Amino acid sequence: MGRRPSEKKENELKLKLYITKDVKFILVDISKDEIELRKPWLGLVGDATKVVETINKEIKDDPFCLGKNHPWIEALAKKTKENVSKMEAQLAKDVVPFNFMTPMRIIRDAILELGSPALILVSEGANTMDIGRSVLVQTEPRTVGVSNLRKKLCY
Repeated sequence: MGRRPSEKKENELKLKLYITKDVKFILVDISKDEIELRKPWLGLVGDATKVVETINKEIKDDPFCLGKNHPWIEALAKKTKENVSKMEAQLAKDVVPFNFMTPMRIIRDAILELGSPALILVSEGANTMDIGRSVLVQTEPRTVGVSNLRKKLCY
């Protein structure tokens, strides 16, 4: 479950790295037109929350799992390790004047020093939201507020 696939060719190429002949895509969308445009193996029209609730009820006695040794899971794990390694290298540098990652590290370290109960972290802006989710790790429920002024997205 995620957002609609991008029109950009570069994203399609990245996606093809994980696709084998036996992979079938199921697209859940509120718009029938979007499903007809994307031509998935199976298109389900409806609210994603309701569709997933229904699917979960149906598979509760026989859940599905790829397992840690599936090539797709292994490729994701490898890419995750590479990305974390690159990010940690950037966070370790003391850059003057500050780059984006230096204050993120300072804020992360200050949050970690506070311990529990965790403070409520609110961020705004694409870079702050995306990188912040990785760097400013919050492990307690309801301690992250994300705001996107254009889409008014919060969770």
